Amino acid sequence: MEFYRIVISGVIQGVGFRPFVYREAVKRGITGFVMNKGSRVEIVASRSSILEAFKNPPPLAYISSVRVSRFSSDDAYDGFSIIESSGEGNSYDFPPDSYLCEDCIAELRHGSDRRHGYYFITCTNCGPRFSMINSLPYDRLNTAMSKFEMCEECRYEYENPGSRRYHAQTIACRNCGPRLVFVDKINGLSIINDPERNDALAAACKKIAERQIVAVKGVGGFHLCCLADKEPVSMLRGLKMGRLHKPFAVMVRDLDMLSGIADYSEEEAALLKSPARPILVVKKKEPRAMKWISELDSLGVMLPYTALHYLMFDYLDKPLIMTSANLAEHPLIIEDAELIGIDYVLTHERGVVNRCDDSVIKVITPRDEAREQAVVFLRRSRGFVPLPIRIAGNSPSILALGGGLKNAFAVIKDGQAYLSQHLGSTAYIQGGEFFDSALRRMIKAVCFKPELIACDANPAYYTSSLADRLASEFHAPVMRIQHHHAHVAGVAAEYSLTDYVGIAADGAGLGEQAVWGGEVFDVSGCCFKRVGHLEQMPMIGGDAAALKPRRMLYGILSGFLSNKELAGLNRQLPLYTEAELRVFDKQLSQGFN
Repeated sequence: MEFYRIVISGVIQGVGFRPFVYREAVKRGITGFVMNKGSRVEIVASRSSILEAFKNPPPLAYISSVRVSRFSSDDAYDGFSIIESSGEGNSYDFPPDSYLCEDCIAELRHGSDRRHGYYFITCTNCGPRFSMINSLPYDRLNTAMSKFEMCEECRYEYENPGSRRYHAQTIACRNCGPRLVFVDKINGLSIINDPERNDALAAACKKIAERQIVAVKGVGGFHLCCLADKEPVSMLRGLKMGRLHKPFAVMVRDLDMLSGIADYSEEEAALLKSPARPILVVKKKEPRAMKWISELDSLGVMLPYTALHYLMFDYLDKPLIMTSANLAEHPLIIEDAELIGIDYVLTHERGVVNRCDDSVIKVITPRDEAREQAVVFLRRSRGFVPLPIRIAGNSPSILALGGGLKNAFAVIKDGQAYLSQHLGSTAYIQGGEFFDSALRRMIKAVCFKPELIACDANPAYYTSSLADRLASEFHAPVMRIQHHHAHVAGVAAEYSLTDYVGIAADGAGLGEQAVWGGEVFDVSGCCFKRVGHLEQMPMIGGDAAALKPRRMLYGILSGFLSNKELAGLNRQLPLYTEAELRVFDKQLSQGFN
């Protein structure tokens, strides 16, 4: 008898792919089996019509390749089955965190459903993935759900191929899953949620309604949440050091609520409702409205993406601020004990394995109407990581470590680039530790050994010293990249350019024997030539001048004023102390740049 062997690669683990194949085969009267075979799914089918099903795979699945071969066998299959998996092979292609699907929302709202009102409802088509996985293979023991033993009802669904929760590693209910806890530090109260009353949730939302700030534990870490009103946002800016003027993200219940504060296109609405549920930068209804949130004419907005978010809007009928709970230049907080200075906390018992900020996206509309709109990542993180990006050409295995601020790393292997989540700054110890742990986790998951390590040319960056340590560990050479060349090369890679002129309007970056800033590059392949730049200016104290414009001003004025004239000007407009003037003059005379 003739059979078809179908081998599928891609994001197909932990997304309900085998139950999907099972249901489609039974529906078509096809005999055979489906199994996980290492990083792939293998199907043996009596008819090739099963291939039609792959045009509409499960929501979280991504099929990168399908290989089909025919063979003859005397085996007779009694129907179609899901059989035990083979452990051979390895893959990092497991799915990113996803939104709450419509089926789960319906169960959340249905009064007679056993998961009615349960804040951690998910299925194989939705819910957290990347943020809760410890190691591969993707099964419950290797996730943050390992300590929660399934009840009999959840176990039945988990083992039933016809269930939407067949092998759903996130499966839980109010009888066996994580519990919410509300902590009121001012009054010394701790409320463990009663599933029937959702009293912990109600208490947290009451504080938010009273214009207080509550730390809410989410999928990838804690948010600081408050009403999007002037008074609580002003309080929030006092807590978020370094955010006196930066915009905050706003979560709205639905598009109707968004319509009251912002304009959006159909394409933008589709992005907001996509499984990734990113923060999307959209135009305000009134450019000067809500200036306490954003001084720009735009807002960063997002829709609910967990059951907890939906339940919060049952109590709160206004837009909410949802901003990452972290100190400036520090990683996102994932532990209750790190929440210093926060009086109210809504937390839960499920841990965060991989902290992950919300992604931020903007739709760019070109002035030339003949050109298409472009969807641009301002931050690629939750909802997209760790999905790989296919790259053209043959490349060695490369580890690219990035610079020092707003950072992420990339692992390039077998024609795919695996980008980390947003890692932020490595200027402080906590940032370096976060960077190290995320990198080690990915290296282990991908079974990766770099043949080349790339880093910034500035030796003062943490990532540059890390590159040297990793080079010794993996016996790989280090390539140091000029900061602004890296910027234009990143844009070129996004648009598949090899020969181009690139303009980098960035701040300071270490160049060839001097600090560069504002470059025009002529690039051909991997070779670049700096053909233009802004006039070079003295930078008193090097990088310190980029952070303190007073130093830049003094350096610029020194180009056409004498020390005596500078001292006289400073007496009329005192910007510098006498001690500073002496130090600055000495550094200028020594060419300290």
